[in-house]
Amino acid sequence: MPFPSTSSSAAEHHPNDVHIAAASTASSMAPMHATAARHAEGTQAAAAATSSSSSFYGAGAKASPTSILFRPKAPPRPAREPFEDSMNAQLNRDIMAKRSGGDILALCAKQQAEFDMVNLVTAIHRLAKAPDGREFCQHPTTAELTADMCHRMDEFNPQHISNTAWALASLLFSHEPLLAAISAPCLSKV
Repeated sequence: MPFPSTSSSAAEHHPNDVHIAAASTASSMAPMHATAARHAEGTQAAAAATSSSSSFYGAGAKASPTSILFRPKAPPRPAREPFEDSMNAQLNRDIMAKRSGGDILALCAKQQAEFDMVNLVTAIHRLAKAPDGREFCQHPTTAELTADMCHRMDEFNPQHISNTAWALASLLFSHEPLLAAISAPCLSKV
């Protein structure tokens, strides 16, 4: 909003402009000071009401600027058991370290017998992220991976299903038995 004008000439102003005409600067500022004073009084009254015996955090607690901005600390979480560096965790790290589809499938061919469900899903997911992953969709090791996933579908959790579906879609790989095995648990919940 433009500053108040001391001139009352209509010829100086555009018709769409909003102007406040006043005889003097002092008399035009008086209403603003009164409004500011009323606003300050209202703010102080609201602050006094907020800091009374009950607040957002419960009866008896005093509200302060920091208590309104920050939530109370959560109770500490129970300590976790020490992480065991299992063979499957190491296999997962080995799969994640591979960058090409050929390297991923070479590792899978050597150690697929030791794979758990997470390793199987990680392998197909990593294959989908590899730049040359689509070239290996018809590879015999890929067929073994997908067949193993179909047989172990009862071990799938929702994250496994999601990651596998994403990988198959990214690879443009239509493995009908695996797609049917993935969709069965999803369709039963719809």
